[in-house]
Amino acid sequence: MNKKELNDFYRILYNKAQRLRKPFISAPGKYKCKMGFYHGHYSKNDEGNYEMEYYPIPVISIIDYCDIEVGIDKLSISAKLSKVEAEVFDYSLLEKYEFEAYGVEHYLDDFYSKGSTIDEFINRVKVSNEQEIGFSFIFDDLDEDGVYAFVEFLIRNKFFY
Repeated sequence: MNKKELNDFYRILYNKAQRLRKPFISAPGKYKCKMGFYHGHYSKNDEGNYEMEYYPIPVISIIDYCDIEVGIDKLSISAKLSKVEAEVFDYSLLEKYEFEAYGVEHYLDDFYSKGSTIDEFINRVKVSNEQEIGFSFIFDDLDEDGVYAFVEFLIRNKFFY
């Protein structure tokens, strides 16, 4: 890949991130947000093992609430719940979403991933030493209205970052 191809590719990611960020900056005084390019995210490979991604992607930080990671092949929204909230949360509210949950202190410790049950997840949370549980909600694609609505859903349900 040459410099022009790389620049053209990143322009697409940048423009997508700008579109996703727009509703948050268009709500004056409601949200503080910033955006940057960050590397070092982890995602699961085809064998189900975590693998570090060395390339940078745009990340929109909605201060105090969540991070929106604009990946090459997916969009993810990361937030946390306190351990106490994670133990009592109504997970039926998340049935239509793909998500993973993990330790915040030990972020490669899976608490919930595809194929887990909510009961197994809650038991892992209860016996863990973690005080906060990290969540990554994964979307194939979501437009700016969908992202904004999902972030509002997270906030209503006591998620934070």
